[in-house]
Amino acid sequence: DQIAGIFGSRYRPMVSRSLRYHLRCNIIRFSLISSPLVILMLRYLIPGYGEKSHLSMSIAVFFILSSANGAAMMLNLFGYDGAGIRRFAVLPIRFADALKAASLASLILRGIAFLVAFTLWVIIYRNRSLTWQAVLIVLTVSVAGMIMFNGLGLWVSIFAPKRGDFEAMWNNRLSLGANIVVIGGAIIPFWVMITVMERIPPETLSRLWWAPALFLVLCVGFYGFSLKFIDIPLRSRKEKLINLLSGASDN
Repeated sequence: DQIAGIFGSRYRPMVSRSLRYHLRCNIIRFSLISSPLVILMLRYLIPGYGEKSHLSMSIAVFFILSSANGAAMMLNLFGYDGAGIRRFAVLPIRFADALKAASLASLILRGIAFLVAFTLWVIIYRNRSLTWQAVLIVLTVSVAGMIMFNGLGLWVSIFAPKRGDFEAMWNNRLSLGANIVVIGGAIIPFWVMITVMERIPPETLSRLWWAPALFLVLCVGFYGFSLKFIDIPLRSRKEKLINLLSGASDN
């Protein structure tokens, strides 16, 4: 409740509810707990990389983490409510506020998982000539990625929702639209990483420490735009969402 209070009285009850709700979901808990362990890939699953590629590899891995961490919740914000989605239509709140509150709760939980992963990365690689430029680049890219994918999650949750099993962990599958976002978030950074390692020396990459800040500004702007204008498409798809996710369309 104290954490949710930072969003004001308008969102506090719904953010608090969403935090509790998703922390009880098995697949979300597994994703949040296991995501920081992805950082160990840099040392144990990809042992061949060297000092030259360490920064670009770290950027790619953290960007992937920002797309996959808590994706089941981030890209399907109403998917685990089931028939409970009907309550948002009768409660004294705007339907869009429930969606936005779930997105803000997702951002909080994903942010906590990222901080754990980032701290683990700094501790493990502090002896690898970890400069302040490298730390700032990885931090900025990761935060920008989290915000960007949360913005995408608002739109995917409306146009490509899918009912999920709240209790299940392994057989929950994302919708086609959500899979495109997650797979794109994994493939694109690795492709960029390979290009960077081949063409740009690490010294040059470090000198461009300010460039990710521009990306961060764009991502914040996109998320703000999404929060502001998501109401319009949500109103037009409200009935369809309720029928689909509550199971009414199966009858």
